[in-house]
Amino acid sequence: MSRLFATPDIAALVAAFPPPSPLRERPSLVRSASGDTLISSRKVAQDFRELLATCPERVRLSDLPRRLGVLRTDWLLSCYDGPVYSSRDRQSVLSTSALQSTWSSVKDSVRKRPSSLLELVSREDVALESLEKLLLLKDPHSKDVRRYDDDNKQLLYSTTLVKSIADHLANANTGDSEGIDLTASYPNVPLGLLKHLGDEALKRSTEHSGSFEIQNQCVYLIPPDYTAGLEAKRKAAYDRAVAEVVDQLRDEGFCRVPSSSTSTGHIAQHGPQPVADDVRAALQDDLAGSIVELAIASEGVTVLITDAKLSEGLEALRCAAPQGAATVWHQLDGGETNAVLKQRAIGFVEENIHRPYLLSLLKTSRATELDPLILDKFAKLDQDDEHKFGSLTTERFLAPVQLYMDGISTVVDPVLKEHLEEFVGDYCRRDVIPPFLQTLREDRLLIDKGRKRDVEKMQQAVSEAKSLTAIHAALSKLARKQKVGSPSPALLQKIKQQTVQQKIKAMRKMRRGSDLLQNLIWVLLASKGPGLFISSGKDTTRMIKHYQSVGDTDAAQKLVEVRDKLKAGQESGEDLGMMVEMAVKAMDDLSGP
Repeated sequence: MSRLFATPDIAALVAAFPPPSPLRERPSLVRSASGDTLISSRKVAQDFRELLATCPERVRLSDLPRRLGVLRTDWLLSCYDGPVYSSRDRQSVLSTSALQSTWSSVKDSVRKRPSSLLELVSREDVALESLEKLLLLKDPHSKDVRRYDDDNKQLLYSTTLVKSIADHLANANTGDSEGIDLTASYPNVPLGLLKHLGDEALKRSTEHSGSFEIQNQCVYLIPPDYTAGLEAKRKAAYDRAVAEVVDQLRDEGFCRVPSSSTSTGHIAQHGPQPVADDVRAALQDDLAGSIVELAIASEGVTVLITDAKLSEGLEALRCAAPQGAATVWHQLDGGETNAVLKQRAIGFVEENIHRPYLLSLLKTSRATELDPLILDKFAKLDQDDEHKFGSLTTERFLAPVQLYMDGISTVVDPVLKEHLEEFVGDYCRRDVIPPFLQTLREDRLLIDKGRKRDVEKMQQAVSEAKSLTAIHAALSKLARKQKVGSPSPALLQKIKQQTVQQKIKAMRKMRRGSDLLQNLIWVLLASKGPGLFISSGKDTTRMIKHYQSVGDTDAAQKLVEVRDKLKAGQESGEDLGMMVEMAVKAMDDLSGP
């Protein structure tokens, strides 16, 4: 009897109905490397187990599909029921052999001196969580290594160090009047760990008694007979330290001391550090009443400061905060929240003030008094940018285009009107929009994402516009979305006069008669109507005819005469000078009395 399905049919069915991804509690089938057969996920997991046991080196995750003969292995690690140890970059898993080699290297490092987990990870090719797993799961490989938390830093040390310290303590031959300095024998062991190991060894010792203490960066075993005298010395040293802080507070109006609530004792490893309550108790009545106490919770520190010094410091910070806000504002990348900007402004203030008491005040609750100043400065700078954008848009963009459209609106000749609209449209794309956008970028006015998006849409619409009306519509849409008002009559008149003055200034430097004639026509038409004009040289005759219909008869006649002379090549220097004089007179008429 023949098979119901041929091999290609089976492959097609496999491709059409992919099995669900395997889970640890629900094995499944997975595609083979060829993609046309299915393999049990249990078998793939067993093959992976054997691969880890037999491979002499690390196994790259990207190589697992090829080594295990399956199409994908992204499900494998979450389904595997055995321990998996990763390389530092998490792109490889450590085989049993590679793990043993790595762990041997770790043990060798720790045997030489205690090391932090992060330090070991930086030297060995093993991920932090994998290194921790060996310890937390009490893996047999870690039986010679122990862990100690030293000021939130995870340290690994060798059990040989434990035995060495115990032997050192047992063999130390001292009388009751002498102490033992562990630091001299173990200079590379952190003080906290060394004291801990000394305490552990002391508990098991029958030869010595007393207590280990950290003094002047050393770990000493203090015999019982020394305790009373030592406590007296400590008390005297502490009282001197309190007096010094009181003197500092009186002279400078400011000091930092450990907070009473976070202090673990009067004697720190760097010497006596008075706590706030003891300093307050030592203050004389005339000074105590003027002291303000401010906490820096993140550092376990209390700031003691006089009223006068506090007022002086807050005033200095109030002056610096808006400056920091302005600096940050002009370095915007775009999209930052006010909270982020405020934090940057505070950071700028921190970087640029060098008086310790101001830096400390920035870390207390009084720093929140700067928040309104910074936010108000941001709001003002934002308003300034909006105003500047509006002014630039109106003066450099909306007003000139409106003036040219007003000029074109007076033209009756349909051919000239069409030519002028095309010429002004090209002029806007070429000579108006690019410098306008460049100015916006240089003045950092396109950092705001909404404004930048609206400007880009305008630019795209102008590039696709088929008429001057469409260009004007794109500009008006930008103005409407950015709440930019239309140019006022006074502004239009101002821009018009400035433009005409610029043309006359340019005419004084021109040497070609045709250029002078063209600019003269624009100036004369501007003086006789509401708008401005620019045109192509091919439309000079049509422009003269338009001026004949709206302008002065004598001036129109002179335009015709100059045009004819230019065509015949008979213009003189007097003719060129006359055109400049006519333009100046027209400007005088435009400006009024």
